Amino acid sequence: MARYNKNRSGARRQQQRKGRDIVYSKLTLLLVFFKSVAVTSILVAGLVYSVHTYRNLHQPDARPFNRFELIGEFENLNKQLFQQRLEAAIDGGYFALDLEKLKVQLEQEAWIYRVDLTRAWPDTLVIRVEEQEAIAFWGESSYLNHYGEQFPVSGERLDAPIPYLSGEDGRETALIKAFNEYSQFFEQAGLSLKQLSEDARHDQRLLLNDGTLVALGREQQLERVRRFAGVYNAMLSEVADSIAALDLRYSHGFSVSWKENSLTQLNNNNKSLERQG
Repeated sequence: MARYNKNRSGARRQQQRKGRDIVYSKLTLLLVFFKSVAVTSILVAGLVYSVHTYRNLHQPDARPFNRFELIGEFENLNKQLFQQRLEAAIDGGYFALDLEKLKVQLEQEAWIYRVDLTRAWPDTLVIRVEEQEAIAFWGESSYLNHYGEQFPVSGERLDAPIPYLSGEDGRETALIKAFNEYSQFFEQAGLSLKQLSEDARHDQRLLLNDGTLVALGREQQLERVRRFAGVYNAMLSEVADSIAALDLRYSHGFSVSWKENSLTQLNNNNKSLERQG
């Protein structure tokens, strides 16, 4: 009888433990559920707040720019006018402004080669400007920059001692190089080169600063200039004012065209010298 009661007592305790385990399991599940709901609610609230904040910050009038910092050298570009155009082109605040779109727009302005834009917290837009540098006139309506690229003339042409070049598109760099090489030889002869023009067949003509025209042709141009410069001082420097044009398109020499009445004057001078002799 004692063993029977003991067994019944053990079975009751085992059932009680099972009941407690079931209750604990249900409580644990409820706790996990409520934690999950709480975490989800926090995440949703954070996401809603982030979206709301993002939308507010990216409104065009949110956190406007109050300061513009212009960096660069301004020689031909009107700094004040450029800043006015910059401010008029801005269509958003600190976060909403499309910097790439504004960059493209500003680089369409005359005399601007490159613009870099950066934000500086909390309300500043930094604008770094690289101005176009005109190293030559190109044709009738453009300049060449130091990269050999064309850019349009804005307003009156520069009153600057830069060369005049003209030719087919794509020949800019080659003609800059040729002009510089020719100039070195002309300077050795005491002359100054002003203009280089080339047609579609690469036939080149030059203009010196004193107004003398020079026909150079299509072949061996540098060699022809070098040969002419080597004999100029000995043969022509004393009558330079009477020369209208030079034709260097000869294998072993050149021809001279004289200004109007200059040939007559030279002949008279020669006859006078002959009589004196």
